[in-house]
Amino acid sequence: MQLDVALDRTSSRRTARDLLASLPADLSQHTVRVDFAGHVSAPPSFLDELVRVVLVERQAARLDFVDVPARLSVRLEDSARRREVSDRISIDRRG
Repeated sequence: MQLDVALDRTSSRRTARDLLASLPADLSQHTVRVDFAGHVSAPPSFLDELVRVVLVERQAARLDFVDVPARLSVRLEDSARRREVSDRISIDRRG
């Protein structure tokens, strides 16, 4: 499953929940892929909510982030570590 990420300065936890609303409640047999191509920033709350909902709440097998700016990758790693799901997250850093 792939999510298209549309971010702006007002992206928030709610934005993340809205983005994930179309996905199944049980993601335990799925890998969710989030592509950050074309984006240079995202609020920490948005990133944390993606990790929380996909990996903790909906128990996805994996959460793969693609083309992530370095600054955002650190925030994603921190969120995954705090929630003890680092083994199920993959972050492909931008260039």
